[in-house]
Amino acid sequence: MVHLLTGISEANHALLSYKNSAIALQMSITELGKYTAVDRCYIFRNEFENSVIKFYYEYEWCNIGVKPYIGSPDLNGLTYDSFPGLLEKLLLKKPFHGLVAENNNPHFKEIMEMQGIKAYLFTPIFSNEKLWGWIGFDDCRNERIWEDVEAKAIQSVANNIGLRLEQEVTDKNLKNAINELELYIKSSKQAKWEWDLIENKVAFSFNWFGMLGYTEQELEQNYDTWRNNVHREDIDEIEKKLKIFIEGKTDYLEGIFRMMHKNSSIVWIKYSALAIQDINKKTV
Repeated sequence: MVHLLTGISEANHALLSYKNSAIALQMSITELGKYTAVDRCYIFRNEFENSVIKFYYEYEWCNIGVKPYIGSPDLNGLTYDSFPGLLEKLLLKKPFHGLVAENNNPHFKEIMEMQGIKAYLFTPIFSNEKLWGWIGFDDCRNERIWEDVEAKAIQSVANNIGLRLEQEVTDKNLKNAINELELYIKSSKQAKWEWDLIENKVAFSFNWFGMLGYTEQELEQNYDTWRNNVHREDIDEIEKKLKIFIEGKTDYLEGIFRMMHKNSSIVWIKYSALAIQDINKKTV
């Protein structure tokens, strides 16, 4: 069990460490495969095609001497109709396992025996409340009997994969929204600025400086540039609201405040904000 918990820890670390999701998923199952001492660990992904769910064999780790099946046409584009009961079990959101020799589905049994599999464990991956796919574990040398506590522990990795996938969809939608906003801003007198909290970097849009009478060359792109140009009577309140927003205590940040123009006049600014969060719901 100690090795399993280490593998789960390493798998979760991989999900957090790699920005590329394909690499993150591959490294995650690699760690699971190594520490669970199985012969093969893999991920199947679901895809809707003409209202029919098909699944594809997309990630794989194999132990030394075990034949890989990544890219095999026999394991891609299959429907759940070929494996009665499989979809229903995955939809229960619980891991399940067994011995191939004791399985009552002849087609499933044939496919598994073709790969030399004697025991298996499947744990579903849900993303945005939909069955995205599942992680599979194969034992080819022994008829391994999985403990329920082991299966439940592994399910935590599948759950984290689902969260990672959800976050990517959210980020993609947000980036699309930002791109649309950028196009709108360029054709209007509005402006935006972004603050990367991890790197502590700030970027202003091209017409942000113009609203205050400056050129991009006259001011540095940092937080202090924004802060120093907010009206002194408004800065405490707006920073308080900003802090609450970053901490996730409110889902929105919008209002009106004053900024100082280069010619010492006051510019009234109407603002709103969007937050990007990591899988732990922390604003980044």
